[in-house]
Amino acid sequence: MRYLPGFSGRATRTTWWKVHLSQLPAVILVLLLSAVNRAFLYLGIFLIIYVGTGVSVRRYHDRDKSGWWLFVTVIPVIGSLWQLIELGFLPGTRGENTYGPRPGIDGIRDARRKEAAYDAGLEAELPSVDMSNVDAAIARMKARAGQEAARAHPAPSAQGFGMQGQAAFSAPAAPMTGTAPSSPPPHAPPAPAAGGPGGRPATPAFGQRPAFGQRI
Repeated sequence: MRYLPGFSGRATRTTWWKVHLSQLPAVILVLLLSAVNRAFLYLGIFLIIYVGTGVSVRRYHDRDKSGWWLFVTVIPVIGSLWQLIELGFLPGTRGENTYGPRPGIDGIRDARRKEAAYDAGLEAELPSVDMSNVDAAIARMKARAGQEAARAHPAPSAQGFGMQGQAAFSAPAAPMTGTAPSSPPPHAPPAPAAGGPGGRPATPAFGQRPAFGQRI
């Protein structure tokens, strides 16, 4: 379909060369058919000019230029030479331009990459993305979105662990409590033995019965 006549869309360098190189055998065929009927001559010349002009216009579109640049050939020698260089050797614009997506398989790949970008929720940034390098652009935008989400919503487990650890290190040590008896002062005098003066056993009070084995 890309070889059919038309003035809309874009054409690659390969298409442009194929069309123009096939014009020589087409002219020979038209001359042979014109020997049978003169109408073939006029019809053939019209088709050759129409198809060649259409593919050249679409080739200028691929360069993101208007088809009116065809009239550069009115400049003797220089115009035709420049048209040959620009249409036959210079590459087209990368990605979509004013006249549509890239022609051929490249345009299909761009469309699939654009669908992937839409599926990833990155359609808002597509106008600033070069579609020829859209895979890397999608990866960069996903990484940037992940970093922004991590900064806006930090992981609660890591944050809680950090706060607990910080509180544990910053809290003062609690005093130790226990039921162990306190030891006596190091130089405390010994407690006197129970009993009367001189170490004798105490006598019971009046009216009190002495204990077993106690002397009265």
